[in-house]
Amino acid sequence: MRCLVTGVTGFVGSHLAELLVSEGHEVIGVARSAPVPAERGWEGDAVRVIQADITERAALVDVFRSTRPQIVIHAAAQASVPRSFEDPDGTWRTNVDGTRALYDAVRAACPQVERIVYISTAGIYRSSTQVIPLHEDAPLAPASPYAASKAAADLLSHQHAVNYDMPIVRIRLFNQLGPRQRTGFVAADVACQIARAEAGLQPPEIRVGDLSAVRDFTDVRDMVRAIWAVARRGEPGMVYNAGSGVGRKIEEVVRGLLRHSNADLRLVVEQEKLRKGDPTCLVADTSLLRRTTGWAPQIPFEQSLVDVLNDWRRRVGQVR
Repeated sequence: MRCLVTGVTGFVGSHLAELLVSEGHEVIGVARSAPVPAERGWEGDAVRVIQADITERAALVDVFRSTRPQIVIHAAAQASVPRSFEDPDGTWRTNVDGTRALYDAVRAACPQVERIVYISTAGIYRSSTQVIPLHEDAPLAPASPYAASKAAADLLSHQHAVNYDMPIVRIRLFNQLGPRQRTGFVAADVACQIARAEAGLQPPEIRVGDLSAVRDFTDVRDMVRAIWAVARRGEPGMVYNAGSGVGRKIEEVVRGLLRHSNADLRLVVEQEKLRKGDPTCLVADTSLLRRTTGWAPQIPFEQSLVDVLNDWRRRVGQVR
């Protein structure tokens, strides 16, 4: 199939493109900037990458007229919570206005598209104080500009599916980890610090925020399988949670990564990393996704930790 992936050079987008290429699909990627990073996940020119800003409707119309994809997967987003506090306007513009521009362009230039997948986030849900799996109809209560923008785009996607009969399926991803994740996310932050400390590039300290928060972690390589599963078997207008269904304290992630290092490292909790209003507990009820598509995570949590740490060891080694 001919698939178009926005945000193709990002964490989720690059792994998704890698999966699609491996299954023999034609992949067109849209990215805001060029050139394509070396850590893209696919070989050579297996993915045709088009430089375009998703907030520019006219540019997107040209993209859809020239490529005519059958499947569109919208992975582009400003996904950093800290950055969303620093630049809420830019976050809203990318995540909400960009999503609306994408849908306008599809309606104008590619109305025959078979399926559109909007990638949402569990951050839009109201946090629980107990480990209670969240169903898709759980109340929304975003706690950051990033989460608020994603909630708005999530609802915008539903509105377009209802009002314009667009074949949009939403998937709400709970926390991800895996190779190629940039800093700004807990597993990548800690793995980067461990790798730098092992290489003698920083003191033997691992600086962290709240270790008590509970999250649902799934390997990104499993997550992109879930995205592709809803692209093929999800029902337009529906929304599906994707996650492991297992709640883990952030401390479990941090100490799990530390177990795989022989360095003598100590944890330092930084008060500035603690954000007021951060969700206490977010764990997925994925029963709808599993019933609809047959998807289930395959990569063990411990393997994900090893792969994240080894990825950062490689990256740190390259810059020495």
